[in-house]
Amino acid sequence: MKTINKYTQIVMLGTLLVPGILLAQTVNTGELSISPNTQFSTVSDLDNKNGASIINDGEAFIYAHFNNDGVVDFTNGEEGLTRFEGTAVQQLSGGNISYFYDVLFNNASSNTASFELSSEISVDNEANFDEGIVQDDTHGGLFIFEDGATHVGTYDGSHVDGLVQKNGNDSFTYPIGDQQFFRYAAISCLLYTSDAADEE
Repeated sequence: MKTINKYTQIVMLGTLLVPGILLAQTVNTGELSISPNTQFSTVSDLDNKNGASIINDGEAFIYAHFNNDGVVDFTNGEEGLTRFEGTAVQQLSGGNISYFYDVLFNNASSNTASFELSSEISVDNEANFDEGIVQDDTHGGLFIFEDGATHVGTYDGSHVDGLVQKNGNDSFTYPIGDQQFFRYAAISCLLYTSDAADEE
């Protein structure tokens, strides 16, 4: 989905009370549009429900878990940025693929896996590995770079531990690692339209 509805539905905020514990969650059941030059943030878990959509053409700050069972995308020609920034391990889950234009990972809560990726995410332009390892190897997720997409900032403390897929036929350096070490693999020119790498 690359079109945007000019109307924004309500994002429902729910709070669940458990004796001694206060749990909060941001739940989207409609259409959430983040316009260019605007910001959206949630400090609680973000749950995008089946049939709901989030179109990010601005800047989204996700400070807790992220689940997508609906549509997460951006409008063609726009440059939305999604920032996963937390102080505890963040789970990136859901039954549907999430499409990001730019994405930033910044979470130093774990030396082994600050981000547990159990779904599929796609990056159209740039992934910035600022801090924290994205672990999809043991969680069943997949990190996809679309044709022409790049990454910056990869090092021992921030990369993908697991499967990365590259679409397109341009040269690419895979931002992969294992056991807290960045161990990239590189290709010059692909013969097929997609390829994948995994650091074991």
